[in-house]
Amino acid sequence: MWFSGPAVTVYYDRAIGLAGIAVNALRGPQVTLDGMGLVGQAPSRLEDQFTDYLETHNKDLQNSQCADPCSAQLGLVLRAQRAGDLVLSRPVMVAEAWADRCWDTMEGRIPQQEWKTFEW
Repeated sequence: MWFSGPAVTVYYDRAIGLAGIAVNALRGPQVTLDGMGLVGQAPSRLEDQFTDYLETHNKDLQNSQCADPCSAQLGLVLRAQRAGDLVLSRPVMVAEAWADRCWDTMEGRIPQQEWKTFEW
């Protein structure tokens, strides 16, 4: 099966340079957090693992207005991406300058293009 489109989307901020990276659930490389695969996973299972990880490491969990689990302390948003009849995880990792509101789809620094790319 052949998929078109980027494996990774990068977001650039003139003030800081590379500010964010989103990994495509179907084509992107696997990215791990303490051995936990973040790309192409069932979002519900990954959210449980992510929540456990955050609790164990004394990190806060936020949810975006799209119900995506996020950690501003890690600069990580676990988005969902449609893959035909499936939904798979699409991590978005941001630089510290963008992390404080990475969960906020309206006032955060992650471009609207990212939030609208895989809208239901």
